[in-house]
Amino acid sequence: MSKIINNHNSRFRWTILRKIGGLSSILILIVWGIIIYSIIALKHIRDDLQEIAKLDVPLTDVYNKIESNQLELQIAMNELLWLNKNINNLSTKKNIEIKQKLKSTKGHIDKQINQGTGLLLSHREDHPEFKAKFQKINSALITVQKESHTLHSIILEITNAIDANNYPEADIIEEMIAKNAKFDSEVINLVKAVKEFTSRRLEVVEKHEHTFLMINIFLGIIALLLSIFLSLIINGNIQNNIFRLSQKMSEVRKAITEKNLFIPASNRTFSSDEIGDLELEIYKTIKIFSKEIHQRERLSHYLKKIATTDQLTGAFNRFKWEEMLRFEILRVDRNKYSLSVLVFDIDFFKKVNDTYGHDVGDFVLIEVVKIVKQQIRVTDSIYRLGGEEFAILAPYTSSEDALTLAERIRKSIESHIFEYVTQVTISIGVTQFKVTDNPKQFLKRADLALYKSKERGRNQVNILFDS
Repeated sequence: MSKIINNHNSRFRWTILRKIGGLSSILILIVWGIIIYSIIALKHIRDDLQEIAKLDVPLTDVYNKIESNQLELQIAMNELLWLNKNINNLSTKKNIEIKQKLKSTKGHIDKQINQGTGLLLSHREDHPEFKAKFQKINSALITVQKESHTLHSIILEITNAIDANNYPEADIIEEMIAKNAKFDSEVINLVKAVKEFTSRRLEVVEKHEHTFLMINIFLGIIALLLSIFLSLIINGNIQNNIFRLSQKMSEVRKAITEKNLFIPASNRTFSSDEIGDLELEIYKTIKIFSKEIHQRERLSHYLKKIATTDQLTGAFNRFKWEEMLRFEILRVDRNKYSLSVLVFDIDFFKKVNDTYGHDVGDFVLIEVVKIVKQQIRVTDSIYRLGGEEFAILAPYTSSEDALTLAERIRKSIESHIFEYVTQVTISIGVTQFKVTDNPKQFLKRADLALYKSKERGRNQVNILFDS
C-alpha cells in the first residue's frame, strides 16, 4: 500500500487545473496562429494593393487620358470634314483653331504615351506572364504613338491645303478616315492590354483572400475538433474516476448490507488529479474499514458461537435449544410438516466419573456427540441440555422415522469402543409434535419417553405419543 502511495506522489501530477489549462493553452496557441497568419496574409494583400497604387492606377489614368485625347482628335477631324464639305464657307479662323487643337491633342497623346512607357520602364516584372503583358502594353503604346503621328500628319496636310484654298483630294480624305479608324482600333487594343495587366493584381488579391479564408476555416475546424477531442478526454477521465468512486462506494454499501468482507484490489493505479487523490483516500479508508468489518465479523461469529455452543462437546447449548425449539414449532404451525425430538442420557454416567475421573467423563461426552453428529442428517441438530442429557431436533421427521434414527444412534454408541471405558450406552426417548402442543408439553412428553427407557432397563428407545 505504501508503495502505491509513494509512486502516486512521486510522479507528475496532471491535475484537473492543469488539464483545463493545457486545453486552454492549446486553443490560445491556435488562435494566435490564426491571428499571426491573418497578419501575414493581410500584409501580402497590402503589398499587392500598394503595387496596384504604384503602377496599375497610373497606367489606368494614362489610357483614360489617351481615350480623352482620342475623343478630342475625333471631334477635330469631324470639324475638318465639315469644313471640307462646305468649301464655300471655309474659314481661316476655324482652320487655325483646328490646327491648334490638333497640335495640342498630339502633344497630350505623346506626353501620355511617354508617361506610360516611363512607368513600364520603372517597374521590372520577373514573372513570365507579367513580363509578357508588360511587353504587350509597351507595343500597344508604340503603335498608338505611331498611328497618332500618321493621323496627325494627314490631318495637318488637309488643314494646310485648306489654308491654300485647295480642295483636298478624295483619296486623302478616305486615307484620313481609314487612319482614324486604325488609330481608334490601336487605342482600344491599348485599353485592353492595360486592363488585362491591371486585372492580374486583382486576381492575386482574390487568390490571397481565398487562401486566407480557406486556411482560417481549416484552422478553425482544427481548433474546434481539437477542443472537442481534448474536452472529451478530460471529461471522460473525470467521469471514469467518478464512476469508479461510485462503483467502489456501491460495493462498500453492498458489503455492509450483506455483511460480507470487502477488500479492494491493492494493485490499483490512481490518476494524478484531485479526483485521484480523493480516490486514494477513499481506497485507504475502505481498506481500514474492510479490516474493521472483518474483525467485527470474526468477533461477532466468535461471540455467537460461544453464546450458542457448548464449549466441551461442540453441541449447541440450552440457550440455542430453546430458541430453535420455538422457531421449529412456529414453522410447523405455518407449513404443517412433521417435527420430532429425541432426548437421551448416557447410562450410568456418574459411575464413569466416579470410577475413571472427570477427564474420562468429559472424553466420553465428546465422543458421544461426535458419534451422534455422524448419524444425524444435515437438517437435524444436537443440543446439550445439561450434564449427560442431550436432545436432537429432527425437522421433517415423523415418529416412525425418528424411532429409526434413535435406534441407529443407540446401536452406533453401543458398538463403539471407547478409550478408557469398555462400553457406553444411552437411553432415548422419542416423540412427535402435535398441533395441540406447546413447547413445554412437547419436551415433557419426550422426557417421559426417556424416563420410560430408563425404567425398563436402559440402553433402549421408547416413543410416547400422548402425555
